[in-house]
Amino acid sequence: MKPAKTGWETAFLVCGKCSKKAGGGFGKKGRTPLAKLLRKLDGFGKGRRARYGVVETKCLGLCPRDAVTLVDTRRPGEWRIVRPGANVAALGAELVGGATVFPPCKGGAGGRSRVRDTDEPGAGAAVSSGLHPPPTPPLQGGEC
Repeated sequence: MKPAKTGWETAFLVCGKCSKKAGGGFGKKGRTPLAKLLRKLDGFGKGRRARYGVVETKCLGLCPRDAVTLVDTRRPGEWRIVRPGANVAALGAELVGGATVFPPCKGGAGGRSRVRDTDEPGAGAAVSSGLHPPPTPPLQGGEC
């Protein structure tokens, strides 16, 4: 058997059955599955070049009522229960630990996401898309 290399630091497993039972449950209209929104965050994806892999699985067997099961492969003993309507950008930041992950911009940043390291408070880290210089005031969650 030949191994295939990926750029993944870790993988996040999202229960597909929970997502289907919740009717998506995430996003502005509450119809988008959790896995799809996580993949849109900067660094997350399902391809081999993503930094954090997001894989939608079959039933994981926990089956919480009105929620989605999420497993971080770095901590297989701690499964997360994510309620519909949860802030996915905040969840992404919590999952990667140490970085604030912003959802993609609809306007000027070309639809790309931004990540800011939280190690240097007030330093105004650069926008990861490379299209704009670092902002002087710190960016807030929904700004573009």
